[in-house]
Amino acid sequence: MRQAGAEPNTNPTVAHYRINANGELEKSSDGLNNWAVVSKTYYSD
Repeated sequence: MRQAGAEPNTNPTVAHYRINANGELEKSSDGLNNWAVVSKTYYSD
């Protein structure tokens, strides 16, 4: 959705998460260059 006067070059990404090889939840806050473990346990449906 584009609003009148909105910046067209805005990147709407909020966050990136992944599960690493050890089953830990990781988050990247710098555009997928560096990852940090944020949880060693998590729940999934």
